[in-house]
Amino acid sequence: MSRGAHAALAAVDAAQPLAARVEQLEQLFKWIRSGARAPGVAGSSPADRHEIGRLRLLCAALEHFPGYRSRLTALVSRTLAEVNGTPLLARLGLPGDRGLLGETIDRLSARFLPEPVDERSLVQLCARLFPSKRDMVWLAAVPDALVIRLVAALPGFGPLASTCCDGIALLATRVSAVGLSG
Repeated sequence: MSRGAHAALAAVDAAQPLAARVEQLEQLFKWIRSGARAPGVAGSSPADRHEIGRLRLLCAALEHFPGYRSRLTALVSRTLAEVNGTPLLARLGLPGDRGLLGETIDRLSARFLPEPVDERSLVQLCARLFPSKRDMVWLAAVPDALVIRLVAALPGFGPLASTCCDGIALLATRVSAVGLSG
């Protein structure tokens, strides 16, 4: 395991307040996004982006070091239990019924005015963990098998399941309202 991965995983402490836990996750994701290629890991390909190689290294570390796995699982689980992800999952792609003027004002204000900081927003947490559009490129390139391996090595995503159910219910209600509107 590399020094950067060890430092990020050794700093994990789920007993900290939410802001400190988010900072710990940010440090881990900064290491994942850092420019150097990760050491060779089983299953890696020379064509892999360096972020994917680092995700493979993280999976290997979590699989081989149960202490790191339990600490990171507790951190992820506790953090996801305290943030609200429903707005992230329930605002996907459906048009609002606010009209052209209201939508234009919302978009302009979002573009030029800073968004108030909300520690409990999954939207803002994701924006902090993945700050650039380049992150979307490498996230889309992560192989499905690696995602499955990561979720198996890090079973702290349970609180996200109820958030997904709430988001699905709200989306279904909005789709129904759009379908029934005149």
